[in-house]
Amino acid sequence: MRKFLYFATAGGADAAADNIVIPADTIIGMNATAADTCNVYFKNPRILEGTDGDSTKNYVELTYTSGKYKEVAEAVAEACSPNARRPRA
Repeated sequence: MRKFLYFATAGGADAAADNIVIPADTIIGMNATAADTCNVYFKNPRILEGTDGDSTKNYVELTYTSGKYKEVAEAVAEACSPNARRPRA
């Protein structure tokens, strides 16, 4: 079964462009951009297929507690793992 990751701003899905759902297998990497932020990069089919020239952002920026990049990276990797357990609501 294909896995998907959901990212949203604090308000969630209440306005345009403040959330995104991407297939976990499209993540191509991530890097820390500051002590409390990192970017998660993913393949963007609209860019790769050339169907939307205005769509150039192929990453999401995560904000977290300063110095916790390793824990965030491990959590993203675990969420992408085909053997990861689903979180309970």
